[in-house]
Amino acid sequence: MIVWTAQAKRSYEAVIDDILNKWTVKTALTFEQRINDLLVRLLKNQHLCPAT
Repeated sequence: MIVWTAQAKRSYEAVIDDILNKWTVKTALTFEQRINDLLVRLLKNQHLCPAT
């Protein structure tokens, strides 16, 4: 399980907002999909990013 800190959640949302302000909704959705894909890979390969 990946647990996001409150700061990480705020930062992620700020990045999404920034993308939406500068680019298109499609770009924001692509970014979100890439992040979700990365999270799935991290869950499957936990040795890539050990828990802190």
